[in-house]
Amino acid sequence: TLGLPVIDADPWTALIMVGIVLSVSLGCMNLILAVIVESAAEGRTKDRDQIAKQKEKEQAGTKAELLQICAEIDTDFSGSITLEEMQTAWNKHKEFRKIMTLLECNEDSL
Repeated sequence: TLGLPVIDADPWTALIMVGIVLSVSLGCMNLILAVIVESAAEGRTKDRDQIAKQKEKEQAGTKAELLQICAEIDTDFSGSITLEEMQTAWNKHKEFRKIMTLLECNEDSL
């Protein structure tokens, strides 16, 4: 309503008024979009950190289990595990095989 008297007096000023309205509208939408993108990026970072912490906890628990299983498969009670003991455990001890698989080890990498 403010621009109507100006446009009535000089019709070419309508182009300037439309340009101003469009620029302000696009600027506001850009600010809103920037806030949305920033919050999404922050959420992604939090999720990534949480997943890393969860994986660390799982691996710590898995390593503790593996130490207990290693004590069980040390058949000669030497305090260390030979290759033969590990291969035997891989074939006979389901839990050992499961944990080693979780730790991304396979029979060939023993």
